[in-house]
Amino acid sequence: MAGRAVHKSRGPCIRCPTLVLGGEGDPMHPIESQADIAAALPPHLVQFERFADCGHGVVPDAPERALALIRNFILRG
Repeated sequence: MAGRAVHKSRGPCIRCPTLVLGGEGDPMHPIESQADIAAALPPHLVQFERFADCGHGVVPDAPERALALIRNFILRG
């Protein structure tokens, strides 16, 4: 969701599984705002993963973990 956050009133409109990957050191979207995005989504559809020691780009910062999570999320869906 580059550039846009999920407004709380729009979260319940999401009807597909959603993976939120958040870097705890993200200077653009603090981890708290990423947690808010995940919390605004239906709990049975969201998977929120926090990445310690990562910034805005969790894939380049932690490629093995990020790609494993993405792969498993897609295969599960």
